[in-house]
Amino acid sequence: MDQNKKKVILSDSNKTKSIINNPIPKDNVEKVDKYLNEYEVLDEFELYDENYMQQAMIKNNNNPVSQDEPLTEPEIEEEEEIKPIPLKIKEITSKEKIDKVKKDITKKIKTYTKNIKQKIKKNTTNLNSKIKEMPKKVKYASILIILLISSFAFYKFYKYEVKINTYNIELLGQEEISLYEGEIYEEDGVKAINYENIDNTDKVNIEGTVDTETVGEYNITYSINSFWKKNYVTRKVHVLENPLGDIVFSLVGDEDITIDLNSEYQDEGYSVRSEDNQDYSEYITTYSNVNTNKVGDYQVSYLIKISDKQRELIRNVHVTGPRYEVNYNKEVVNSDITINISSNINDFDYFIVDGNKILQESIEYKVSNNGTYKFELVSSSGISDEINVSITNIDKTPPSGSCNGWMSSQNKNTVFKINATDDHGISKYVYNGKTFTTANFTVDGLINKGNVTIYDVAGNSSELSCAYGYGAITPKSNSKVVKKFSSDTLYYWTENAGSNYYITHIWVKDAYSQFGVGIPKEFPQLDTATNIMSITSNKYNYYSKAMIGANASGFVTNSFNYNIAKKYPEWKWSSKSPLVIVNSKVLRNYTNLDLTGIGVNVYGLGKNGYLTYEYIGGSDTSKNQKRTQNLINAGVKNTFAFSPVLIHNGKIQNNLGTDKNIRQAIGQIDKNNFVIVSNTNNVNNRTAGFSFSALANTMKNLGCTEAYNMDGGGSTNLVYKNRNTNKASSLITTSRDVADIIYFVEQ
Repeated sequence: MDQNKKKVILSDSNKTKSIINNPIPKDNVEKVDKYLNEYEVLDEFELYDENYMQQAMIKNNNNPVSQDEPLTEPEIEEEEEIKPIPLKIKEITSKEKIDKVKKDITKKIKTYTKNIKQKIKKNTTNLNSKIKEMPKKVKYASILIILLISSFAFYKFYKYEVKINTYNIELLGQEEISLYEGEIYEEDGVKAINYENIDNTDKVNIEGTVDTETVGEYNITYSINSFWKKNYVTRKVHVLENPLGDIVFSLVGDEDITIDLNSEYQDEGYSVRSEDNQDYSEYITTYSNVNTNKVGDYQVSYLIKISDKQRELIRNVHVTGPRYEVNYNKEVVNSDITINISSNINDFDYFIVDGNKILQESIEYKVSNNGTYKFELVSSSGISDEINVSITNIDKTPPSGSCNGWMSSQNKNTVFKINATDDHGISKYVYNGKTFTTANFTVDGLINKGNVTIYDVAGNSSELSCAYGYGAITPKSNSKVVKKFSSDTLYYWTENAGSNYYITHIWVKDAYSQFGVGIPKEFPQLDTATNIMSITSNKYNYYSKAMIGANASGFVTNSFNYNIAKKYPEWKWSSKSPLVIVNSKVLRNYTNLDLTGIGVNVYGLGKNGYLTYEYIGGSDTSKNQKRTQNLINAGVKNTFAFSPVLIHNGKIQNNLGTDKNIRQAIGQIDKNNFVIVSNTNNVNNRTAGFSFSALANTMKNLGCTEAYNMDGGGSTNLVYKNRNTNKASSLITTSRDVADIIYFVEQ
């Protein structure tokens, strides 16, 4: 403790404890000591502040501390500062001042200790209150838990004891039965099931008998013991006096019979018994109006008359089935349809057709279009049936479609591929008088134009005008598909077309939105080439989408494309194209520069879905800028560049040359179909590659109307990404960096 500090220990009449630490100047120590000697000082008590009281509570496990109990002094480290009473001791020079100071000190101490006592009392009261409340909450919680457990137990008891063991009894047959004396009483019985639909009929007790020889009223009681009580039902049986005396006249078989419409009805008749065994058939008259060809309720009557005695037996026969029949031609036709409706009821009154009453029991109604037609059948008893007939098989619309295909120079034939649609289907295809039943068929000879007539199943026809170019060469016997992917928006497959090249067929649902160009770096940097695998798998990683890509533009180095590197060093290690557009952003446009000695074809895909290009080069800047604008006006969103153009507007370009090298080219067959032809990447044997002329002819034979050579040689690359694995893989690859790639991706 600081030597300049002194503990002043004081006490009031209630012996409340506190500690007062006050700095005392060294030169006033003697004066203060003299003053303190005149004041009551008790060394055995120390006054502590409220913090101490809280500490004491904690040490006593939060039990309330009695004011009469001595408090355990907390351990206070030497360095701990104890909250002081705001009291200042200044230099004392006279007795009057000492007395004044004494009064002030005494007053402040009493006030401070009083506040402490009040706080202790308040905290103790609150704590005791909380402690007293605790048992009530525990009690209520316990009661609630007991109620929940009891409710659950009662539910289980009710479900598995009460419900299962409580049975409902249902009478089978009539609740009251009347028969004449001498007739046989047949017991129909009951059915007893519980709430779980468990049958316990075998436990039913039956009490009571019927004496059919004695006129009277009899009760048959059926009962079963359930959980709560015995459940029972009662059937009353009235035995009536026989009007025929000792002659018993009764039905054979059931009193009520139900049969199907148009079925055969055989009546079981009656029986007559008497003590004299006389034949009474001559006294019996039978009447029946049963018509099994009409739905309705019928009766069979047996009337016996002997002298002045008679009795009639009635059997009810119910013929059930459709109350009407609807017939019409359900085959697909391109003509009107007649709807035939006939009544099957025995009490027919009339039909209502288009608001008019038709009294005939059958009607004919002709319709020209598909739709739902409404009729109404009314019986003499007032029962009305609404009849809705839906006609969907009238087809007066010709089929639509398109055709494509190719001429095969290898097989000297033409492959027709018809894409026809009709609501009810296509029945046949006719070309030059020959009928084919499949959409794909082959005709001998090379046919570049022809008309195909397609017929739907209703007999409607449409004529398609077909124009063909050369199609794909049939793969050799040892060729096979090495890569394949199929989805609703992207379909590609690569076949090993020979020892030195692959043909990749690509179909896209919407070429304009699914075709793109990938560059190595973010916009607008173009100063570094990179590996095609890096672009495909990282920068242009289309998650959950399939993708196929190939190297596109040539690039610039000091030793390659020397004219560009020398004239414009900033092009080094980037695309050799003076115009670069990616994702509709123009990243480079140098068409205002002198491009003498720097000529390149800039390729792209227009908004019409077809490949297009412009040659940009030479010193005529206005011409280069105009050609650039042509590409932009065509809606080209992505460009790539190289040379030469192999096929344009269906024509192989001139002066393509015969020098062989490792080549890669892209071609377009139609708006949705593209091909990429790639030599295997073997830079040590360039003669194994294509010449431009051979490459152009290959693209032509594949059916391409537009085809462009891309950067080949050691840059030839072909990569794939399957969305099922989300990984990129390569079929042809190299360690050489490339300027950009073209790709097709799923929508």
